[in-house]
Amino acid sequence: VVLALALAGLQIAVSLNEAPGRYSMQPARVVFHLPREDTTYFNTPYDSCRQARPICGDTSVVFVIPPYSGYQFYECCEGQTSYTDCCRSWGCLISQPITDPRWFLLRIGSPGKIQLLCHQRHINSTGTIWFEHYPSTMLFGPFYTPTGPCVAGLVDSVIVDCHDPIQSPGPDTITIPWGNTGEFYLLNVESFNWNSVPIYLSFRTVNYGQPGFGTLDCDMTIYCQILSITAQASACDASTNTFTLRGQIYFVNQPLTGQLVVYDNNTGYAVSYNPPFNSPINYSIPGLPCDNQMHTVTAMFWDSASCNLSAQYHAPVLCPDATLTGGGGICENSQNSVPLNINVNPNVQMPVTLQWSIDGIAQPAITTSGPFPYIIHATQPGVYTLDTSYNALCAGNTQGQAQVFSWPSPHPYLGRDITSCEGNEVVLDAGAGFSSYMWSTGDNTQTLTVTKGGEFSVMVTDANGCSGSDTVNVSFVPKPSPKIIYHH
Repeated sequence: VVLALALAGLQIAVSLNEAPGRYSMQPARVVFHLPREDTTYFNTPYDSCRQARPICGDTSVVFVIPPYSGYQFYECCEGQTSYTDCCRSWGCLISQPITDPRWFLLRIGSPGKIQLLCHQRHINSTGTIWFEHYPSTMLFGPFYTPTGPCVAGLVDSVIVDCHDPIQSPGPDTITIPWGNTGEFYLLNVESFNWNSVPIYLSFRTVNYGQPGFGTLDCDMTIYCQILSITAQASACDASTNTFTLRGQIYFVNQPLTGQLVVYDNNTGYAVSYNPPFNSPINYSIPGLPCDNQMHTVTAMFWDSASCNLSAQYHAPVLCPDATLTGGGGICENSQNSVPLNINVNPNVQMPVTLQWSIDGIAQPAITTSGPFPYIIHATQPGVYTLDTSYNALCAGNTQGQAQVFSWPSPHPYLGRDITSCEGNEVVLDAGAGFSSYMWSTGDNTQTLTVTKGGEFSVMVTDANGCSGSDTVNVSFVPKPSPKIIYHH
């Protein structure tokens, strides 16, 4: 907004009166140039860090703080109402934290040292500079998104420069010792004004042309620019083999019409947003395929030519997560086996290689394309572990163990071979406590009564399903015939 004043563009001869405290006195005759085109009127009592205004020290932008605008506001984290419990750092500002803050955004154009001079002039209705002072300032950085650190991230470790005009009266430059191209910095300036005249706040670079000087990006103060786009890919959704891309888009001088379109260059998937556009905008693109490739995401304002920015990110991939289940017992000295199941999450690229071990001893790897569950027929007692699961793209997570143990086989005992007299009965007993009995005669009882000779066997099965057998020979001999004894 351009402030229309009768003083615009004039050179005004002014005189200064004494001013206490933080105000620094200047010579009595000062010529003040009030720009015509670059004068911006603050229309809010204070700024939010997230709406920091882009500035460039190589132009003569002047910001006007209206009269009677002292609100004693401190910008802290949500729920904090006093500067004493504020989440942000106040650095060197011992005498007075910054009230009614104004926030400015700087971006490094060419690398080097940056020195800015910030000062405020109070001018009355006659054009006289009432007094001039240098406000409390704090500079934070470097950052890789414009306002992402606001305000909890503004801690001691990111303070670049700090000026307390009561502790150090007089001019003080705001210095970036060395800035690299593309870095962002946040400048915090106090702006309370309890007087009846406006305050004119201005910045200028004071080391331009000196050895090692750097420059600020001035284009972002004039043209639409997307300053930064972040991109965070979610994990793959196993049910769809897709992911969601989320991030933030930071911009300045955005158009008032059209759409902001954000699209994935690889797939063409896109989302769009309608005005008004307020930086930063949170975006979300769902349903992108998990392909393990480098992708490019682009943000673009349709109604502002060349106002776009792209960023690269790595798409996730669905790795083969495998789970081992099952276990149980096998009967000793048998050909029995226990099925162990290996399940792999769906939609992964095949084939999958599974490495497993028994009691820590590696077994031959299994490479399979399914179907799943894949079944291992375990015939050896021990602890079975699934060690790794991978395909051509990546390794997945493995979980689960299976224990296989051995059950002793039952041992029925029919005794030694039996010889008995003809006409007698022999009872064979396989023993109590078994689940089932099967005699060679077809009987299924615990005991078997035998009246004829022969070989008899029994198969018993216990509660675990294990079987055992025994055999006995039974023979019958004729009874002796009685002899007649004659007496003479």
